[in-house]
Amino acid sequence: MNIILEGRKVLLAPFSFKADWDAFVEVHQQDKTGKMGQFSFMLNKDPIGSRVVIENLINNGLIVWSIFTKEGKATRRVGFVYLNDVNTYSAFIQGIMDQHFARGLIKEFRKKKYTYSEDALRTLVTFVFEKMSLQRVQADMIESNHLAIALLERVGFRKEGLLKKAVLLNGEAKNIVIMGLLKEEYK
Repeated sequence: MNIILEGRKVLLAPFSFKADWDAFVEVHQQDKTGKMGQFSFMLNKDPIGSRVVIENLINNGLIVWSIFTKEGKATRRVGFVYLNDVNTYSAFIQGIMDQHFARGLIKEFRKKKYTYSEDALRTLVTFVFEKMSLQRVQADMIESNHLAIALLERVGFRKEGLLKKAVLLNGEAKNIVIMGLLKEEYK
């Protein structure tokens, strides 16, 4: 999908292996706990083999955007968002932010300020509901990633379920929180 999405604070630009691959690997490798991106452990173990897997996923429907700030000359890449399992009714949404950038946003988020992360999520959700005419978006998150869960809730997502011990991270079984948002619930 070659569409640039524009939010209040961010631009979502279509992913390009040539321009974005190194940053994609770096951002996912920063996530040593696997809490953020679905590709983090794979890219930490085998970046070269992972490229083939991710290229195949993109060729089969994974849609990826690079997130850039909209600050004139200070514009920079701050993360990635992706849509997966897109069908005629719903899609699965996930994202990852550069950890160095995200640390500075934690204070703003806790003060209830409108952050780049929130703008990227709202921009993508608005696109899914208004332009793709889907009726539902879903996200899942490691239960201990409280900041990401709070961000999803701030946008309107609701907890719909819990998958107990659904994933093994660093030798420890972790719970996954399932969150969803319907078009008619989105503000």
